[in-house]
Amino acid sequence: MLAGCPTRRTPFQSDWRFTETPYNFLSSVGESSSARPYLYPMTFETRRVIPADHPSLAGHFPCAPIVPGVVVLDEVVAALAEWRQDSQLTGIPSVKFIGPIKPGQSFVVGFNSTNTAENQIDFCCRLDRRVVVEGRLEISCGACI
Repeated sequence: MLAGCPTRRTPFQSDWRFTETPYNFLSSVGESSSARPYLYPMTFETRRVIPADHPSLAGHFPCAPIVPGVVVLDEVVAALAEWRQDSQLTGIPSVKFIGPIKPGQSFVVGFNSTNTAENQIDFCCRLDRRVVVEGRLEISCGACI
């Protein structure tokens, strides 16, 4: 027993008898997620809508309007600024437009920062549960993930 630490009884796997374990050992295992939040993925989602009267839609397929990719990326950058006020976009190394977004459709912009590089964030745009845009952003900030 460690000096000054209360003990708990826990099962020992090899012979299924109870043995004493220091209390601070058990509490530190249970609190590891709050002690080091950077070990777990950081995510953010927000809902966006491009209105039907957006100026870029006038010449973008008049008979069957779809939202231009640059407008979708502008919404992605705005959502990034909403989530991480201290970050600034430095590049878009990859983006893939999988399906169209029509004016007035509500779509979700989601970010996931589980990437190995600390200055990159993965993103996707979803209509219902279907991914229509996905890619990776490069950012610079004072305190990157």
